[in-house]
Amino acid sequence: MNILDLFKDGVPVHPALVHVPLGLAMAVPLVAFLVTLGVWRGWFMPRAWLLVVVLQGVMLMGGAAAYNTGEKEGDLVGGIVDDAPIEAHEEAAGVFMIVGGASFAFSLLLLFFEGSGLVKFGYLVATALAGVLLVFAAQVGHLGGRLVYIHGAADAHKPENTGQPENASPKKGDDGDED
Repeated sequence: MNILDLFKDGVPVHPALVHVPLGLAMAVPLVAFLVTLGVWRGWFMPRAWLLVVVLQGVMLMGGAAAYNTGEKEGDLVGGIVDDAPIEAHEEAAGVFMIVGGASFAFSLLLLFFEGSGLVKFGYLVATALAGVLLVFAAQVGHLGGRLVYIHGAADAHKPENTGQPENASPKKGDDGDED
């Protein structure tokens, strides 16, 4: 089975992608705190900060993918939902991406100053930035949830709104595999 086959039945890929940056936005502050504590106490080498940078990089890439698919969703959902809640969600996502990019860049920069006495303070600042980013992620997720559950954005994917026949989804056991 091709993974893209999962999205052929009218279910959009955007809701699946948003879980990557939102989930990592929750995990990164904790990981950053633990790595910071570990470096301060001598449990980890400063190079352990690379884990935080990698997680933030994946979060940023996932955010970019979610943002791009969200733009396509906005066009489709725009026929169902008023513009204001869509724009609020898009703007919050844009702020998340900007703050996420700044947080990633700052964390990456710290890797180049491992020998500096200020780098340990930098880890603390980067951890705080990751915490701030979590607040922005929560806002994006909340506004996205409101689009779906309050404003009816999911209705844009109902067969009567897409022109797809109601039985367009694969039948049980019809996964394309031969027995």
